[in-house]
Formats: sequence, C-alpha cells, structure tokens
Amino acid sequence: MTSLREKYLDIKTEYLYKSIYEKNLYNNLYIQKFGKYELEKKELLYKMFIYDQRIQSKLLFSMSTDLKTYSNVNLIDQYSDGIAQIEYRDLINHINELKNLLTKNDLFIARANENLNDKTKVKIRKLLKYTDPLLVNGERSKNLYESFILQGKSAYLPYLKELLDFAEVVQGKTKKNPKEVYEAAIETCKKDLEELDNTFPINIADKLNSNEYKMKQEEDYKEEIKKARKSLKKMSQFYLYSKDDSGLLN
Repeated sequence: MTSLREKYLDIKTEYLYKSIYEKNLYNNLYIQKFGKYELEKKELLYKMFIYDQRIQSKLLFSMSTDLKTYSNVNLIDQYSDGIAQIEYRDLINHINELKNLLTKNDLFIARANENLNDKTKVKIRKLLKYTDPLLVNGERSKNLYESFILQGKSAYLPYLKELLDFAEVVQGKTKKNPKEVYEAAIETCKKDLEELDNTFPINIADKLNSNEYKMKQEEDYKEEIKKARKSLKKMSQFYLYSKDDSGLLN
C-alpha cells in the first residue's frame, strides 16, 4: 500500500513537472504561432506610453517660468523618455524577452520536448525527497528547494541536475509528519493542479494544432493591432500639435 508520504511525492512531482516543463513547451509553441503579433502589440503599446509621457511633460513644462527650458523640445523629450523607460521597465523587459524567444524559438521548443519524459519526473521526485521542507529538515536543503521553485521555471534541465547533485550531498534529516499534514498537502496539490489546468497556456494546449483556433487568434490579434495603430496615430498627431517643430518618434 502506498504511504501518504509517497502519494505526496507523486502529486507534487506531477504538479512541478506540469507547471514548469509542460507549461514551458506550450508557451514556446504559442510564441511560435502568435509571438510576432504579441510583440507588435507590446511595441505599439510602449510607443503610446512614450507619446503620453512626452505630452504630459510638455504640459508640465508649459507651466514653468523657465522659458528657456520650455522652448527646448529635445530636452523635454529626453526627460520624458527617461521617465517612461523607468515606469515601463517591465514592459520593456517583456518586449526584449519576447524578441529573444522569437529568435531562438526552434531551439527552445526542441529543448522543451527533450525535457518531457519520465527521467525528468524522476529527477524532480528525487530532488523533492531530499529538499522539500515538508519532508526534511535542514536549511541548506531548504535553500536548494526554494532555488528550484523560484529559478527552475526556466525549465533548464542541466540546472535541475546541478541542484540534485548538491541535494544528494546536503540532504536534510527526514521528518516524521502526522497523516493530517500529508493529507492537507496532498489536497493543496490537487487544487493547484486543477487551477493549473485553467491557466494559460495549459488551458489552450489542445487547441494549438487547430487551424480554426489559429485563424481566430490571428483575426483577434490583427483587430487589436489595427485599433492600437489608430490610437498611436492620434497620439502622435496630438504630440506634434503640442510642439513647435515637427518630427515623429522613430
């Protein structure tokens, strides 16, 4: 009869395998099909933020008594662009990350497919056995567990192997928990798995090879991009109206 400890290890392994390795594959497959649209959307959005910040800065400096500063449009734009880069740093990072994923997408998909096998599950299970705070005591093993949870989302398999090598050396002392602790942990994992099934991109995994889904997504993206371009054009026109000389954001 399988013990509660083993049942917990099984379901926790399944959750981490799915939330890291399966999710990574589906995310890359989605980017392969729709990444170019997502990138254009984000770039248009960032350009709108740039214009908005420039317009706000222009209005702010228009109330300044320093006419020399107000008349220096380039200086105001440099100031507002710097603010935008700080305020929308996360968006900039997402854009750069998406560009990188698109450039190396075939490699990432190949790597993700290689990771989807029982050997990966065995490694995850063994790592949990040696480091999961529910199962063992020890600060060093706990740190390794947290490193995998936080950084393992890169789904880079050699990183998992490296952690496992350390875990086998520093594994903590096995805990003896009452059955209520394991039962509660197992129920939590079950709920986490249910939520994961309703989370993108897991929830659209079975649609990724559907032509109907692909056409619908592309249609939706193109409509969103069309609206974003119109909004950007209006903002650029208002921006040009608010300055003395002409010129568009490159």
